[in-house]
Amino acid sequence: MRYYRNLYTSEGYLTFTLPVTTNSIINAKVISGFTWTLLSVISTGISIIITLTGFLGIADIEYGELYELASDFLSIFDAGPSLIFSIIFLGIVSSLYNVLSLYFSVTVGQLWEKHKILGAVLCYIGIYILNVIIGQAGMFLSGFYMAMESDLDNAFASLYTGMLNRTALISALLSIVFYTACIMITKRKINLD
Repeated sequence: MRYYRNLYTSEGYLTFTLPVTTNSIINAKVISGFTWTLLSVISTGISIIITLTGFLGIADIEYGELYELASDFLSIFDAGPSLIFSIIFLGIVSSLYNVLSLYFSVTVGQLWEKHKILGAVLCYIGIYILNVIIGQAGMFLSGFYMAMESDLDNAFASLYTGMLNRTALISALLSIVFYTACIMITKRKINLD
């Protein structure tokens, strides 16, 4: 809402009279949104860890047993630092992607003469549907579903690491497209209330 109100309502008149470029305005919004999203993800993770720690105390499970279980799980699936790095990297890239897809939707929605919010919501739904279709097609074409049906003793980690890296790459490329489109649309056509 802050992005929409600051740029595409009557507040936008003031925002665009500032002696800065459109790129600077969009960059400030993206950095702010990304920071808050990342902090939200981190705080959620910390909350989950605290909750699990409380449950472990109630269930009388010792931390040594939990560590042994986790190391056995990682060794069964041959999961090493590359899988963990891929998960963290995808978390960061997908947070940026989520922020930029919302900003892109709002930017496209503001082009509507009336019902700008409806336009933004419809744009976001369209992005989501395309995302699901592309994701499922990518998983099918990469042989992911066939590999899941076969015996995956040692290929589990490499299969998921590859899938996570491809997803991060696609999310990064789409983030660049959304960012570029936000800047181009905002420079050329602003429909303020």
